[in-house]
Amino acid sequence: MKLYRYMSVDECNQLVRGETLTNTTDHSLTRGTASTAKGFSFGIGDSEQAKKDLRRLRGIIRAERLLVFEPKDISKFTPCQGRYVDYEKIDSEGKCVDDYPIDGMPSRMFDEYCIESYSLDDIECVDLFSECLVGPCSPEEALKVYAFLRRFIR
Repeated sequence: MKLYRYMSVDECNQLVRGETLTNTTDHSLTRGTASTAKGFSFGIGDSEQAKKDLRRLRGIIRAERLLVFEPKDISKFTPCQGRYVDYEKIDSEGKCVDDYPIDGMPSRMFDEYCIESYSLDDIECVDLFSECLVGPCSPEEALKVYAFLRRFIR
């Protein structure tokens, strides 16, 4: 099973340095019934799915880097769900978000995985690491990150 995570440059740098990242946020406390996640959230799927899902994630996540991988042990990750705008429904109705009141856009629950702490020890078989999704990055940064992650890439 492939998972993906959009992350900030800072989170990526911590991961590349071999640090264990920790986030104990219970998102149900801040988002109510819109999320069952605790800690870091991961989408399910490959890079194409991640690109498709970015539409509903914009404004919620930091899309500076994208990591697509297989978890070494999926049982360490907890199944969870998050409620997001249902763009597929909007598109199928031939509408756009402006056609709905602010609180009236169609939404639905999407399956995800979450974990409260993770490191490079928890991932393997990196299929994609995108260095520059939002804004420019230096060639030196891209080369350093790619050189490190190259050992994980199939």
